[in-house]
Amino acid sequence: MKYINCRLLLMIFLVLFFLVGCSKEQLDYIHYEQMDEITIEGSLVTIVLYENQALPYRWEYEISGTDIELLEDKSVDDDSFSLQAGVSDSYRVFIFNCMDETEGQILIKMKSLNSEDEITETRVYNIAYVDGALTCNGFSE
Repeated sequence: MKYINCRLLLMIFLVLFFLVGCSKEQLDYIHYEQMDEITIEGSLVTIVLYENQALPYRWEYEISGTDIELLEDKSVDDDSFSLQAGVSDSYRVFIFNCMDETEGQILIKMKSLNSEDEITETRVYNIAYVDGALTCNGFSE
């Protein structure tokens, strides 16, 4: 009985230590790191893309089609200390609301901060309702 109580106390201590030791931003980063690139929940499409904040490139979106609106565009940084020079890990999170029977496209481009015309990668996400269910198919150009 004493052994079980000590073990339980140790587990509680470790859980509290982990929760206190991690900031909300760190927990958000871990959450997005484990997510799929595309997540659909009801009429919401969440797109999560890796972004190295140490480089002068950022993801920018364009919407073609009607009834697709951006609800959130945020960058979630890894606030833990990195020993790698030139690396500042983060995830860019886009959340779109797609109205019923919407059809359209979301283009997300990796653009240079130094040159408006320089695009290193383009991702295309086709949005459509099929048999009443929202679908989103993504591919790189």
